[in-house]
Amino acid sequence: MLKIVKLVLIMSAWLVTPGMTAEQSTHSVSLVELLAVPEKYADKNVRVKGFYNGEFYGAIFINHISADIMDEDSSIPVIDQTEAGELALGCKNGYVEVIGHFAFDGYEYKISDVKKVMDVKSLKVCWEKN
Repeated sequence: MLKIVKLVLIMSAWLVTPGMTAEQSTHSVSLVELLAVPEKYADKNVRVKGFYNGEFYGAIFINHISADIMDEDSSIPVIDQTEAGELALGCKNGYVEVIGHFAFDGYEYKISDVKKVMDVKSLKVCWEKN
């Protein structure tokens, strides 16, 4: 039993993103689950993968087909809070992993305060908050 408790503590510490407290830990979640039960992850930091279009409606979609037809029901907006729109420059129109804060703004759920965007195929970091 003690080994299980130690393992759980080690795993919990491992899931915390560097520079964040345990209360601010990052939850790895599928985009499908985030769309299905957004309230479960509201006001939490999330790590999610999907197709990032980076266009005027910057969002992470389930796949490129959903992005091509602008199926907003299968996407979550990703708010680019950089001065020059740097989030879209490196990973636009590709599959990415986004780490950011997931919250409801009174109108819709979205990911803001983005910490990192990474191309999932090349593992190239497209943008990272300093």
